[in-house]
Amino acid sequence: MNRKNNPRRCGGVYIAVLGTSLIVALLGLSALLGQRIQNRMLVATTNIRQAQLNANSAVELALLTMKLDVNWRNSAANGDWFANRGTMTGTCTVNVTDPLDSDLADNADDRSLFEALASAATRSSAAKSSSTRSANPWTCCALAPTPEG
Repeated sequence: MNRKNNPRRCGGVYIAVLGTSLIVALLGLSALLGQRIQNRMLVATTNIRQAQLNANSAVELALLTMKLDVNWRNSAANGDWFANRGTMTGTCTVNVTDPLDSDLADNADDRSLFEALASAATRSSAAKSSSTRSANPWTCCALAPTPEG
């Protein structure tokens, strides 16, 4: 049978090539979409981790302030010790309070609570920490048993 006599066979190869091209194009587009989603997840994860590190840095800066200033309970008030302090990749804020009576200066043995808020790009994070910076740092030894019993 001659090709010219059978008009139904003329476009079969053309349809097969178009179908194969469509499948290959869809596979390529789905791979690009998957890579784009993975890249967005990586950027978001990086920003979240950086915000967490900035919050931890804010707590460490508050502890450094306490270490450098012996009279920190009298010289620093309850509330924000610093706000929106810039880091290389974001900002951080720390709020220091006395959870018992909201007065840092009344008792040197009161616990102080640090609440840090930080951001990096479009993500934010919070960290909480507490510390006791008393005048006598060796209070654990005051209750130690003596050799006499």
